[in-house]
Amino acid sequence: MSTHRIAVEYRAWSRWYPQAWRAANGAAMLGTFLDLADAEGRDRLTGVDKRSLVRGGLVARLDAVIPAAVRDGASTALVALLAAFSLFTGVVDEWAPWARASRQVWLTTAFPDPSRSEHLTFGPFLSPFVVAAAMVLAAFVAALVSAEQLYRLALAAAVVVGLITAAMGHFGLGHWIWLRGEPSLFVAVLSAIGLVGRRPAPNRLFITTAAWFVAFLVAAFVSGTGASSFASGRTGAGDFFFVVVGDGASTVGVLLAMIVALGCFLAHRRALGAVIIMATLPFTAVLMVHFRAYGGSPLAIGWIAAGYMVTVALSAFRAPGARDNASAA
Repeated sequence: MSTHRIAVEYRAWSRWYPQAWRAANGAAMLGTFLDLADAEGRDRLTGVDKRSLVRGGLVARLDAVIPAAVRDGASTALVALLAAFSLFTGVVDEWAPWARASRQVWLTTAFPDPSRSEHLTFGPFLSPFVVAAAMVLAAFVAALVSAEQLYRLALAAAVVVGLITAAMGHFGLGHWIWLRGEPSLFVAVLSAIGLVGRRPAPNRLFITTAAWFVAFLVAAFVSGTGASSFASGRTGAGDFFFVVVGDGASTVGVLLAMIVALGCFLAHRRALGAVIIMATLPFTAVLMVHFRAYGGSPLAIGWIAAGYMVTVALSAFRAPGARDNASAA
């Protein structure tokens, strides 16, 4: 069997990996591929080999920017938030099957023209946002039953659908008056973070999601969008989002998170600080879109930008002789 063709193909496909990784591990990996090919009597890489090299290379490049421990920590924390938010907004707000009659009465009263009122909603739901929420809930169920491939496919679909519905809501595309861009963007960014991290453990995901759902329910009642709003069927994902996750709460939350992250970096808990900063990204993305659309305080935007610059700079600094607790453990 000729090994030349496999070596040539391997050198081409291994370029997906960073150069430093290839220098340290390339020879060993090539040897593995040669052994497999020799055992199977072939002189070329298979399609599976090539896909494995692409996937592994992308992961290696991602590890060079955001270590796996940081991605996994942020994913575990945020996928539960994502699932609870999608469940609450998708079922309680967008669908509200118990309020279909009262919702129809209100629509007929507010918009007497049937040709218009029938097109204001998305079937039995208030807006297409529910499609993104459904993709997230499919990923949630897949995670609970440890279906890895379905979990990642559903999250990837949630990213795509979330970005599409975010653009539709932000630019006013379509005729759904309840569709807003911010909740969909929130779902898309959270799904993307979940996609680059490890699938959460089923038990931990279920318990954390339940806790988030109860927190959202309490927040809805405390903020005034409680039983009467739920019973009426007029509260969409955007209404709940702006009351509970709104720009004021998000701005304060992001700044407080940065202060905590700074403390972690100063205490040489770099991995924990990086997880906290990564967890703020969905909220910051929504804030920037919201400020762009409706105007926002330049001071708040400046503080957020400065906070990111300081934390990123400090995360890259290591005092002489200092060790990161996470790496030392």
